[in-house]
Amino acid sequence: MRRCLLVALLTVSGLTAATLRVPVGGDLAAAVTQARSLPRPVTIELADGTHYLPATLRLGPRDSGLTFAAAPGAHPVLSGGRLVSGWQVRDGVWETTLPDVAAGAWRPRQLFVGGQRATVCRTPNEGFFRVAGYDEAQPKRAFTFNAGELDAWPDLGAATLVVLHSWETSVMPIASVDPAKRHVVLGGDCVWNFGYWNSPQRWYVEGVAAAFDAPGEWHLDEPTGRLRYRPLPGHSPESTPVVAANLTELVSLSGDQRLGLPVTDVRFTGLTFAHGDWLLPPAGHSDPQAVCTEGGNISLRGAIGCSFDDCRFVHLGSYAVALRAGSRACRVERCEFADVGAGAVRIGETYVSREPELRCEGHVVDNCWVHDYGRVFAGGVGIWLAQAGDCRISHNDIHDGWYTGISVGWDWGRAPTASHGNQILDNHIHHIVNGRLSDAGGIYTLGELDGGRLAGNVIHDLFAFTEPDYSWGIYLDSESHGLTVEDNTVWAVEDGLMLHNGAYNNIVRRNTFAQAADYLIWRSPAC
Repeated sequence: MRRCLLVALLTVSGLTAATLRVPVGGDLAAAVTQARSLPRPVTIELADGTHYLPATLRLGPRDSGLTFAAAPGAHPVLSGGRLVSGWQVRDGVWETTLPDVAAGAWRPRQLFVGGQRATVCRTPNEGFFRVAGYDEAQPKRAFTFNAGELDAWPDLGAATLVVLHSWETSVMPIASVDPAKRHVVLGGDCVWNFGYWNSPQRWYVEGVAAAFDAPGEWHLDEPTGRLRYRPLPGHSPESTPVVAANLTELVSLSGDQRLGLPVTDVRFTGLTFAHGDWLLPPAGHSDPQAVCTEGGNISLRGAIGCSFDDCRFVHLGSYAVALRAGSRACRVERCEFADVGAGAVRIGETYVSREPELRCEGHVVDNCWVHDYGRVFAGGVGIWLAQAGDCRISHNDIHDGWYTGISVGWDWGRAPTASHGNQILDNHIHHIVNGRLSDAGGIYTLGELDGGRLAGNVIHDLFAFTEPDYSWGIYLDSESHGLTVEDNTVWAVEDGLMLHNGAYNNIVRRNTFAQAADYLIWRSPAC
């Protein structure tokens, strides 16, 4: 069936401005192609409704100066998913077939029903199993379990085993299960040994048909493409929309600073970005901290002066926005981030670039609402600055994540970093960690942070899992130095201020720490 044709209306004012209007079902990529032939500024205006992207929208230097905006009064959604239809109801369970899955061309990892994230079938349905014993020969890959928790299911190859470490999670395929010996071997190594900082380890299994037993769960049989959903009360296949995630990257802005070809001044305003997926590598996913190997469902590299304002980022599988190498002076303002797989915004890389053109710096994240993050990777950070400098993170409301609210820096020693001059100002961070992970901070820092400032932040209601049972309102970890910490208010937390693992040469003044369950201020012997 032919896609709807682009409806484009050129509106000229003083021969300097043009507007291209894209209806639902129109071809957004064609509108971008047409805009390239027009003088700037050009606005691409999206009509109300959901615009399903057939492929990643890729923008480069020749797209500089474009604005992507909602039509007046409209609330358009750019979706990386596919609408699922053709449901049959058998014994109260919805069923349909996805031919592209059966053909090996598609493997959705998230399903959204009635505008909410559905649960991949899992066991146990609530809570976690605990590791029964450790395999010294394979301390990062194998363990023993208690009777009845795992079996050599016929669809074991479709299963993932999710492990909760103290401050991270691993999502791993299962290589083998021996029910008699109660021994499981994963398809790759976790970064951390089982039992490290958390014993006995918590874990659960997703994706096997045997676990498809609770309302709100879904199951996908990859060989046949059969998708099943066990509905919640009030759901009906006739009136409840179902979207399966498809694209792992909805929008990509990519310039090359080394060639002097950045992408500049691209603006997104009034749009919703939704239904981005995530990928599971063959050997699984396991990170040391902050879900550091995950990028963004919207990514910017070599981008200067680009912006997102008054946008929403919902139902995503990774970090929502990633400002990567060579990006400078981009702004994310007045945006909402909800139900995201890792965190809201990732800024920078985990290495210091030797090429100045590839530095990541000068970004602003201001007045945003970040909530319900870490829905796939519990170790995701609300807003994460790695090797990035001269950024301002201000006036954001961050809550209901499983780990840290804002993290700054990426070095566990005294080596030079790019994390200088960052300003973390007037943020409200509350009701995070929430008993899921541990060793977290409302604001967490690492390494050399010269010229950085944490000021005016309000932090409360942080409580960790019981093993280890600590989290900190402000956590200056591992050689954190060069910071000024002032005029912050921290209360109703497990612990107030942590100076840990050699943190030194910081100014801490005029802060209020109150109502801590354990320590108001704790300084490790190494400091």
